[in-house]
Amino acid sequence: MISFRRQRKKRLLAEINLIPFTDVVLVILVIFMVTTPLLVQSSIKVELPKSSLDSPSQSIKPIDITITNDGSIWINNLRAPDLKSVQQQLVYLKVEQATVSIKGDKSVNYGVVASVLGLVQKLGAKAIELEVQFKKD
Repeated sequence: MISFRRQRKKRLLAEINLIPFTDVVLVILVIFMVTTPLLVQSSIKVELPKSSLDSPSQSIKPIDITITNDGSIWINNLRAPDLKSVQQQLVYLKVEQATVSIKGDKSVNYGVVASVLGLVQKLGAKAIELEVQFKKD
């Protein structure tokens, strides 16, 4: 007896396996989430003056004010266009309950630093720290 075989056509699978793709995308997302804050913090360049004083006390979460050599003012890595917006941001951040840490470039106009210091004092900051770079003797 002759048997006839039915030939089945093999179907090609043209699907994309999404599980490895999803794993790779999630790993890349985590890498970006971890590295982005490091890039933002280092983007504001300030050359601090040197001092031989002891290091300042560490507080829980200070408000960081950075004054660059061109006189621009940054509060917690956000640029403030003028002193009025500096005051608004400090009131919003509740400066009276926080320690304020001021970093001013050594070549910045002293008047800008004095204006910021006066504003912070007027708003009733708990403590004010001026950051310096320590001299190595």
